Amino acid sequence: MVNQDFLSSSKKWDWETPIKDFKKLDDIIHFKLDVAATKDNTKCENYITPERDAFKVDWTPSPWFLNPPWGNEYTKSTGLDLMNWGIRIKEQVSKDNEGVLLCGARTDTKWWQYCAGFSNYILFPNRRIAFEDKTRDKPSQPTFPSCYIIYIKHLNELQINGLRNI
Repeated sequence: MVNQDFLSSSKKWDWETPIKDFKKLDDIIHFKLDVAATKDNTKCENYITPERDAFKVDWTPSPWFLNPPWGNEYTKSTGLDLMNWGIRIKEQVSKDNEGVLLCGARTDTKWWQYCAGFSNYILFPNRRIAFEDKTRDKPSQPTFPSCYIIYIKHLNELQINGLRNI
C-alpha cells in the first residue's frame, strides 16, 4: 500500500536515498561526493549541504551522487525546481564533473527530457524505490517509478553489466 502522505509531496521534499540502493550503485561507481545532503543523511564522506549550496560550488571530487530535493514546498521556499537542477548538472558535466542523478522517471516532463538528453546511460530499476523517512517507521514509496540518469562517459563493460543487474 502506498503511503498517502507521499502523494502530497508538497509537504516533504527531502526524501532520503535508501542505503541499500545507494550501496549497489556505489559498489560499481565509487562515489566521492553527495551533492544534496546533510550531516545526518549523507551517503559519502564528502557532501554538499544546503548551507554550502550546490548551486555555488563545483561538484568535486567526482563522481558525485545527486538525489535532489524537489516538490512544491521546495520550489516555494527556494524558487528552484528540477529544471534548475538539470541546468546545474549540465554545467558540472561540462567541467568533467561526472556523476549520477536519482530522480522520478517522469519521461513526459521537460526537465526529465532535458536531463536525459545529455546523459550517457539511464538505468530503470525493476521496482519502485522506497525512500527513507526518519519521521516514519517504514520507507515511503512514490506513486511513480524512479531512474538513475548517469553522466559518466567511460564505464567499462563490467561496470555496465553490474548496472544492468541493479
